[in-house]
Amino acid sequence: MKITIINVGSNNLMSVAKVIKFLGYDFQIANTPDQILLSEKIILPGISSFDNLMSGIIENNIYKALKQQILVNQVPLLAICAGMQILANDSAEGNLKGLGIIDATCLPLEKNNNTFPSPHHGWDKLYSSKNNKSTIHENRYYFCHSYYMQVKNEDIVDKWAFYGLLFPAIIKKNNITAIQFHPEKSLEDGINLINKFCIE
Repeated sequence: MKITIINVGSNNLMSVAKVIKFLGYDFQIANTPDQILLSEKIILPGISSFDNLMSGIIENNIYKALKQQILVNQVPLLAICAGMQILANDSAEGNLKGLGIIDATCLPLEKNNNTFPSPHHGWDKLYSSKNNKSTIHENRYYFCHSYYMQVKNEDIVDKWAFYGLLFPAIIKKNNITAIQFHPEKSLEDGINLINKFCIE
């Protein structure tokens, strides 16, 4: 199984690569259309800004290849943090359009009297339901972000997180798994999540 980690200027690219290597999977780091079109699974990492990642995609001429693989060929995609956010139509963080793969926009987390300072930086739990916050996944995951994805169709939200407001922590739509937190920095729970994506 050839796993492709997209290289478009994300600061956590090597952290993701180290986890994939630790798990023993074959992978390539790629930023050309030909490499992406040969991918059997794609990971789109992202400690970066919305416009920075989109600029990398445009400058490397991989916009069409990504959309071909994800939307037409239904290649499994794992999108992380800003990699998740650029799947949206647009973001208040930048001026460029996103990939438009998920019908959503990205909005800033609002500062709330220092109770929830932005960025959201640290460990948090996940909620299974927006309407039942008592349903908590005790496993904790590492977040680092100032924006969140506001989706038009909440049925695609698999897990929620809370930081002054409830926001999508995991989105699952067909072949797409999009994650706001950083599984590569979330110790055993995060490694298990990445392994599940690689093995399925």
